[in-house]
Amino acid sequence: MNLTSSLDYSLTKKRLKMMSRNSSRIRTNIARIVLLPLVGITSLVFCTDRSSSDYFFLSTRENENVYYNLEIGYYPAIPSKGNALEYYTRDGGLVNDTLRTYRKKDDKLLHETIYEEGLFVSTTRFDSTGAQKTRTEFTYDQGFSSGYRLYDENNTLIKESVGSILVPGRGDGSMKEWYPNGQLKFEMATDSNRKYQGMMTMYAENGDVLQQELYKDGELIEKIK
Repeated sequence: MNLTSSLDYSLTKKRLKMMSRNSSRIRTNIARIVLLPLVGITSLVFCTDRSSSDYFFLSTRENENVYYNLEIGYYPAIPSKGNALEYYTRDGGLVNDTLRTYRKKDDKLLHETIYEEGLFVSTTRFDSTGAQKTRTEFTYDQGFSSGYRLYDENNTLIKESVGSILVPGRGDGSMKEWYPNGQLKFEMATDSNRKYQGMMTMYAENGDVLQQELYKDGELIEKIK
């Protein structure tokens, strides 16, 4: 279960030229920052019609490439409290354990995901040497996804999304991204309906503002830089 994605957001000259030709280019960052760490999550949510069956759907199916230390899954007929999928053990209890994914050919640990009360709260990806590549922490509010934080191999926070960025109607949202040196790289905010609000800014690694736009109720008011 690949729950996170390793991304490269370096600002190349080509990308900067494209941004200068179209003021909305700054917004192309948004979908990539929010959605890619959740690709593995949503693929599990939609792989079965939850309203059509009452059987236990095993998520940790061993195949020719990987195997797992646990057998966990979900019951399609049991509705979740919110948009977050709840995972169960074979005996019907909510998962409170650590799921580890191993590569079959060499028994290398690939992923490690911690579950609390059926919800995954963190997942760590490892490289071929066993060192951490990324770690993602997930938060919830009454069964709804409320945010995530992505850390690099040095446990430095590099991305954060909260609120309506993930789920419309769940309060104001915000998104931030940082360079490895801790310098803020990108920031923006939305209202509870996921409409852009206030400044949307992209920074260089030295802190200089590369591009900045002002929004109100989802509409571009002014391109400041």
